[in-house]
Amino acid sequence: MWLGILLPALFLWFIVSYLRNSNDKFLYQWRRGAGWLALCVAPITVVAVLARMIGDGGVEWDQAGAIVGAPFHWPVLMGGQTVISIFEENVKDWTGHRKDTLLDNVGVFMLMMTIQVAVLSFFVAKRFQKGKAWRDPLVRGLGIFMAINAFLGMEWPWYGT
Repeated sequence: MWLGILLPALFLWFIVSYLRNSNDKFLYQWRRGAGWLALCVAPITVVAVLARMIGDGGVEWDQAGAIVGAPFHWPVLMGGQTVISIFEENVKDWTGHRKDTLLDNVGVFMLMMTIQVAVLSFFVAKRFQKGKAWRDPLVRGLGIFMAINAFLGMEWPWYGT
């Protein structure tokens, strides 16, 4: 449960860092890069939660379920389809737990998501340090990648099967 509070709060802090841009040091720019990526995934997260609330023939969340599930959905979508695919293919071999449920293997998934975000944020931070803004093709491309990756992972039933 603490991840559902901690990670979205961390993403919000990264987004605030992205918007402020008050420091040229690499770690600050890395945080800005992570904020840019989180900002690109945030609208997809809102759409995914609303789709679960409205229901599309699949699992429907009531308002309470959406309040509880929404903070967990953002980190899941930060990993997106790339992390989901690797996770689903390998987690049972790595941990011995059921492979279809994130909640049985949350540490593995969050580690994989963190590595992906850290690596992509590194490239964004390098561009930000050179004075490049979100208009830079690499920065924009990574933002688009994260949004598409999140969109493709939107339907994954991370809360159980």
